[in-house]
Amino acid sequence: MNVLIAVDQADFARAIANFVVNHTWKPDTKFIIMSVVKPTKLNKTLAVLPGPLLDEIEEKQFAAARELVHKTANSIKQKLAEQEIEEIVIEGFPNEDLVAYARENAIDMIVMGSHGRTEIGRLFLGSVSMAVISHAPCSVAIVHLDKLEEQETAADGVAERALTGSHKS
Repeated sequence: MNVLIAVDQADFARAIANFVVNHTWKPDTKFIIMSVVKPTKLNKTLAVLPGPLLDEIEEKQFAAARELVHKTANSIKQKLAEQEIEEIVIEGFPNEDLVAYARENAIDMIVMGSHGRTEIGRLFLGSVSMAVISHAPCSVAIVHLDKLEEQETAADGVAERALTGSHKS
């Protein structure tokens, strides 16, 4: 069995890792942990920045994604040491590239977070989750944050906005 685990936020990555290690899997199950980094150069806000600065931002995004994927893999390896685990970070669009990877690599299940990032978005499934559910060639398991994680994530967002002066939610 091939299971694609999509991660892009630390809070959801922890919840997804907990979901994975607390379920029973066939002995030959392979876990592919993937993060898809959106192209920096296509971000309208960042597109006005000089090329070298964009490159630096992009490299930091990739480094953060690699670290998140690696930490998630290590969390899973601690409990499922016998399972094969692959780590992948690519540039692209999550809603398209997760589905394409699943089609091209005989993925049997995708595990991902629900991803509501704004106050309103937390009430609904995220657009990436909806796109993957709608187009994936396999089953999709959506992992929600538990109440404690939701409170911690909300508190982290308030603290970050206070530190950065941002008023977006």
